[in-house]
Amino acid sequence: MPRLLRRALVTASLLALTVGAVVPWLMYELGMSNIDGRPVPPVKAATSAQAESVWLTLKETGPIRVERLNPYGYALDVLTDQPVLPGTRVAWLVARNHNANKLTNSRMLWWHMSGGALTIWLTRNWTADQLLAKAHELLSAQHAASNNALLTDTYSSPLRAQRGAAEGER
Repeated sequence: MPRLLRRALVTASLLALTVGAVVPWLMYELGMSNIDGRPVPPVKAATSAQAESVWLTLKETGPIRVERLNPYGYALDVLTDQPVLPGTRVAWLVARNHNANKLTNSRMLWWHMSGGALTIWLTRNWTADQLLAKAHELLSAQHAASNNALLTDTYSSPLRAQRGAAEGER
């Protein structure tokens, strides 16, 4: 093999390895830099029944535990469509809620990059109990909001609202 070709292959291989090692962390840092502040862990822990309810609602599998994520594994899982690691959906719920109004740039690329970065950060900085307690809090708030919407005439029965409007026109 000619010497120049060998050097080109070695250089290209080293460049590919360097890019592969740097890009996931760079994307993580860029995603985190787009988020204003960090979520605050809840003070009150979830009961075991609440934790199990959250786990099942979010379709997590296996025993309740949260795997610590890193940018390499997260990128690999996204690119290869691997099954989600335990606790990732719980962390994503918390990250999604926090990022809903805390992003500097909320375009789709930034939304996904910041969501992935905060999901990684949460699995590394919060305990499983903290994540489950916050997820329970968020799911309870969503459930209460949907129940309140069902109690109003306009949302609970579109036909009733239409009939009421039609009777008002008569």
